[in-house]
Amino acid sequence: MTDITGFGLLGHAREMALGNSERGIEAVSLEIDHSAVGYLPGAFDAARDRFLPGGLKNNRDFMGDCVGFAASVSQEYRDLLFDPQTSGGLVDRCLTGIC
Repeated sequence: MTDITGFGLLGHAREMALGNSERGIEAVSLEIDHSAVGYLPGAFDAARDRFLPGGLKNNRDFMGDCVGFAASVSQEYRDLLFDPQTSGGLVDRCLTGIC
C-alpha cells in the first residue's frame, strides 16, 4: 500500500510495480483503467484548458518511458494520471482471484 502524493497515481503505482528484490517481491506490470479512477470535480475541465501544475511535467519526464496508454485515453486523462496534486488517496494491491 502507498499514499498518492507528489508522484501522482502513476508514480506510486510504478514504485509498487518495481517490487523489491531484497524482500523477495518480484516486479510486475500494472494495467489501470482510467475510467475507474475517481477524479476531483472540475479536474478534467482544468486539464482540457491546460491548467496543469509544473510537477506533472516532472512526473511525466521521470516515468514516461515505463507508461503506455491505449489510443482511446485522451490527453486530459493521461495528464491527470501523472498529476502530483491529489486528495491523498491510497493504492493497494491484491492477488489475482482474491479481489
